[in-house]
Amino acid sequence: MSGGAPGAPAGANAPAPADPFAIRHRMAIIFITLAICAAGVFSAFKMPSSVFPETEFPRCVVLIDNGVMPADEMMATITRPLEEAMKDIPGVVQVRSATGRGSAEVNVFFNWQVNMVQSELYVLNRVAQLKSSLPATAKTTVWRLTFNAFPILGVSLTSPKRDITELWEVARYDLKPASSASPASPAWIWWAGALPNTMWSPIR
Repeated sequence: MSGGAPGAPAGANAPAPADPFAIRHRMAIIFITLAICAAGVFSAFKMPSSVFPETEFPRCVVLIDNGVMPADEMMATITRPLEEAMKDIPGVVQVRSATGRGSAEVNVFFNWQVNMVQSELYVLNRVAQLKSSLPATAKTTVWRLTFNAFPILGVSLTSPKRDITELWEVARYDLKPASSASPASPAWIWWAGALPNTMWSPIR
């Protein structure tokens, strides 16, 4: 037996369904959704992007190019003085070097707590102080190691008949001018290879 009033239509006492929130505020929800989508599209075109994150490695590299000077002479007149000058820079934990015919590389490692921008200035200052005692033909370059400093293309010249001097001249006077004409304007860094008659030139 029904508990409703006699004669009342069926369902007259049932509670009215509440309006859903999404229906009552549908225009505001549509507007907010469209605004967020538009902001996302705008940000996608304006937001800076990078292949690698910004990371500062505690390392500076000093590159020296001195033509075709023999390796033992490079070691005595250029590499060793630079190594000694770098050892007492604040924050330095290790100094490594590699010397070849006409080229040398001095790696200066710092602890992770140092300010690498300031440490790079220390290295530049030491190199400038030694400039007068180095051979006049020596060219030095200092790089603070970041992702941007890594070479992206390496050119290796090998020959069973030509010596390292001839390969160096081919790379310097043939390959470098040809690549320098490209819009990318690559920078060349030279190393004499560890293998006999090998010249390795990474392009950044």
